[in-house]
Amino acid sequence: MTKPEHACPVCGKMTTNKSVCSQKCHYESLKNKTYTRKGKFEGLDDTNRCAQCHKVMPIDRYSMYCEECEMHLEETY
Repeated sequence: MTKPEHACPVCGKMTTNKSVCSQKCHYESLKNKTYTRKGKFEGLDDTNRCAQCHKVMPIDRYSMYCEECEMHLEETY
């Protein structure tokens, strides 16, 4: 039984491997990840965004939701 071919998400070559076509592409895909080994998010910017609507919030706000989304969530519970 042969594995179905798919395009490598890194370089676009057709492959039958599980995820990427080569070890080189595997290392490239690891370099492009946005999470560190400790699980911290290293996004493109250091803004604090709401988990629901993705609106930018003040950096000192510790809740994961903006005020509007937090009030809406409280109403539903």
